[in-house]
Amino acid sequence: MARRDRQLTDFDLAGFLAVLREAIHGAAPPTAANLTAWRQAVGLPCPFQVVAIQFGDGAPPRLPARHPPAILLQIHPGLAYLCCATLPPFQRTLAPRHLLVGERQAVADEQQVIRAIQNALLSLRRRELAEVRRRRGIAPAFGAEVEARMMALNRIRSSQPWEEALTIWTEIVLCRHSGSLHTIRRKMVELLALLTRDIDRSLDIAETLRLTIAQIYGTFALTSLAAVFRRAIIALVPQLALASTPTSSDPLIQRAIALLHERHTHSLSLRTVARHLNVSAAHLSRRFSAVMGTTLTAHLTAIRIGTARERLADSDAGILAIALASGFGSLEHFHRTFRRIVGTTPGSWRKAHAIS
Repeated sequence: MARRDRQLTDFDLAGFLAVLREAIHGAAPPTAANLTAWRQAVGLPCPFQVVAIQFGDGAPPRLPARHPPAILLQIHPGLAYLCCATLPPFQRTLAPRHLLVGERQAVADEQQVIRAIQNALLSLRRRELAEVRRRRGIAPAFGAEVEARMMALNRIRSSQPWEEALTIWTEIVLCRHSGSLHTIRRKMVELLALLTRDIDRSLDIAETLRLTIAQIYGTFALTSLAAVFRRAIIALVPQLALASTPTSSDPLIQRAIALLHERHTHSLSLRTVARHLNVSAAHLSRRFSAVMGTTLTAHLTAIRIGTARERLADSDAGILAIALASGFGSLEHFHRTFRRIVGTTPGSWRKAHAIS
């Protein structure tokens, strides 16, 4: 929370912000006395106006150097509420620079703060979903949601191209339940549960799921929530593929796969893995192919491609940097392998799947 010539740290108002954050999503609001004390502490005159601003993954917007009394109330990552005496100059300044600026909400007294912030957030969500609604239609039927979920599940489980099916289901859920953030979160977690319910516990994806669910429930902007969920599915797909193979009964193959995941971003070969496991390369190659139905080298390549896809979707690093960081020795080898396995170039795949 910042204002002109003064910086209020999270430590100063941590308790108040925690209560305010929960109140926005349905918990008991701060007392009138606490709301008045907060407004006076930040020097904000009453009445004032509130507008929600979504600014992505970067730093929150800065207020102009000379401005009427105003603060940026940053409660959630990627989202801030601009509280100010007069709004138009800020709207002209902020709108061209940031992803979305919602509609203004009037606050006549402290009792209206929570409702004004809630309405500002709802207006921001409506703008977020405007383009989605134009493409998918307003409030698709329940049957469309169920059908889209079945298609996404089947495609992911059968290792078919799944990205478009998942996008359609996510957009339908966002359109149908845009007024209930918790419903959207619950449906995403349910889909994760359906995808992973039959996975062998030895694959140890519990931590991945825990972190994913924490991210889902820690995200408040709908477009960001869709991106977080897609990233989670990208990370899970390689593990789902491994779950369908008979690895649990062979300790040697389990150790080999664990080593591939641990060191796949470094230079690694069949001979290196065999030496680490104290077996011959020929023995490991025969056993791996018999159990997994593919070669160790092909399995290692699939893991590296999975890592590269996640980095392409989730970072703006250069293609060469991603290739090297994913374990490929050269850009040419990466391009050739990626196109053979994925069916398109890394650059084209990034344009279609990059997380905004």
